Amino acid sequence: MRIAFHGYKGGVGKSTLALMLAKALAESGKKVLFIDRDIMSYASQLAGIKDDGLVVQIALGKNPENFHKTIKLGNGQLKIVKMFSLGIDYYKAMRNFDKVNEFIDFYTNFLKEESFDYMIVDNPVFLTWENNPITYEVEAYKKVFPNEKSAVILVTDPLPYSIEDSIVYLRRIGSESPLPWHPLAGIINMAVGEKKQYMEDLKKLMNFLGFPIGVIVSFYDKIFQFYGKIEDLEVVPEIRQLAEKIVSGEMKKEEIIL
Repeated sequence: MRIAFHGYKGGVGKSTLALMLAKALAESGKKVLFIDRDIMSYASQLAGIKDDGLVVQIALGKNPENFHKTIKLGNGQLKIVKMFSLGIDYYKAMRNFDKVNEFIDFYTNFLKEESFDYMIVDNPVFLTWENNPITYEVEAYKKVFPNEKSAVILVTDPLPYSIEDSIVYLRRIGSESPLPWHPLAGIINMAVGEKKQYMEDLKKLMNFLGFPIGVIVSFYDKIFQFYGKIEDLEVVPEIRQLAEKIVSGEMKKEEIIL
């Protein structure tokens, strides 16, 4: 099952929640592949992957190495794959990306090497599909899994205009997506105070975008801007419940996790 995380803007905790869900699934005994497509490479930084990401290495004509790391978690495992990089190498690589076939061939073979129960994809904010190397990852994925769709999770902060903009944003990229998808969960993150005050906005998010599950995640000071090891990242209760729903397959229509 492929689960893609999206967010309209930065700073809403998208990457942190994506990593939490991946960790929770792994701790439940599953094999999880985490594709870090966000150029900020938050998950890759926590995993200690210091080399350039796979796309950048191939673009620069390098023999790809040290772009992934496997972490044992409970009875499962989490494999982080870094796609991009911060800094000058990223801009050098992306200015004239002409190694599309090389990337697709390499990544296709990479996906065939090992089977996973879940694939979590962390996307950059304000994604556009046109002329974006991210589409090459999708193209390779479709070669290996031609009949698969992607489940989608949207993360936003509680601000009313953020929720409105997120609805417009996800509708746009959904209509343009090169991979068919279906809505899985809408998440309002960093909720302060009584959660009931956010219920109307959450239901709007669910109704407009068709999410069967809505989640309101409290603001956790110890998680905000976390920069430790993945092993030390605490999975908050709301995301743990979401992971349990995904594993069990018991996802009722219009279910809310508080």
